[in-house]
Amino acid sequence: MKDKLNLNYPYSTFYPGLLRWSRDGEIDLDTEKGVARVVALLKVICNSPAFDFYDGDFNGQSFESVKSSVNIDLDADEYHSDGPHRYRIERITSFVQARKYRKYAPEWCILESEVAYDGHSDYGKNRIDFYIRDDMEKIPAFPGKDFPHDEYGLSLIAVITGPDSEIVSVTPRWNCEDEKLLDFLKNIKDTIRITTDKQKIESDYFTNVAQTRGLINLDMDDFHRLSDNHNLAMEVVVDSAGTLSDQIETALAAIRKQGIANITAVILSISYKPSFPLIASELKDSSTLFDRNLAVKILRGIQMSNNIINNRSVSLFVFVGK
Repeated sequence: MKDKLNLNYPYSTFYPGLLRWSRDGEIDLDTEKGVARVVALLKVICNSPAFDFYDGDFNGQSFESVKSSVNIDLDADEYHSDGPHRYRIERITSFVQARKYRKYAPEWCILESEVAYDGHSDYGKNRIDFYIRDDMEKIPAFPGKDFPHDEYGLSLIAVITGPDSEIVSVTPRWNCEDEKLLDFLKNIKDTIRITTDKQKIESDYFTNVAQTRGLINLDMDDFHRLSDNHNLAMEVVVDSAGTLSDQIETALAAIRKQGIANITAVILSISYKPSFPLIASELKDSSTLFDRNLAVKILRGIQMSNNIINNRSVSLFVFVGK
């Protein structure tokens, strides 16, 4: 068994339990598939809090019990995709909002209870962002060769940032903290960010819209005029290599996916890099996307920004009827 499994540390920690499972017929170490299943399980256990939870005999538990406890699909094949992928960044502001992802990352401590969530968020002092890849829902929980930075691990990432913008933790979908992922996140070129917290939306508007200059300037009075007569629902920011029309379509699709109805007003803020000025045809092509619904009040702003990833970015501040 040692030769087939190559039980070096930390895998060797669980030699007694593997021996018991093999003796009881719970695992098959005489076939390539059987060995692959055991190696996959050990990969996950040895890189998660489960490593400290289990003793060398897996606390006397059966193979099936241990497998179920670490959320792994040993009957799946390793997932491969062509990419590149788009990430949606969702600002998490409550346990109820975070809990929606429990079925996708059942091992994350932050999703276990409201008490755990409050501990990680430091009662709202820390900022929590979930990075959600466009194919996240269909990737099976099977460790790939780049584990924990495999397709599954990179499909859902939690980033917690402290009050002074310091990184508190970075956790891939495989439940292991890993600040090495910061470089990966910095290199993501195609993102959608969704925010529903009203205070954070207003702060974002003040910093990235009201305080910047451009071709069409918006100020806080514009924002407050709408918020006085409509309910602020959400903000969607799309920063991608696509055209302005593509980015606006992507933002509208994100709004629909959130189930936002009865939209009565929208602030459309377009950002562009000074080194890549806008051209008239871009604005003409994108303007028709909103003109389909003339009942929606639309304010447009256009400003220069060096804080965007790509040459163009759009922000939609969405209001609904009171």
